[in-house]
Amino acid sequence: MDMNIGQTNKRPRRQKDMTQEQLADEFLMSTRTYGKLERGETDVKLSTLERMAAVFGVTVSNLLSTEFDLSNAAENVMRRISRGFLNL
Repeated sequence: MDMNIGQTNKRPRRQKDMTQEQLADEFLMSTRTYGKLERGETDVKLSTLERMAAVFGVTVSNLLSTEFDLSNAAENVMRRISRGFLNL
């Protein structure tokens, strides 16, 4: 199964009831850009992948792996957002 980085983020985001806006803010991009990323309508820059990995607390390799489950990472991000601690 071929999965893009947006699909990789979408699944745990939905499982944890996170909005595109919440992740877009943490990834330092507009909600519109993040939406395009989730739909696979835009390419992802390395700097964006690095930022995503930092926010999720994983490696870029983990983000790109179809075997890696971001659900736990997304849960940690949601906790940090709700406490106002996520400030990279």
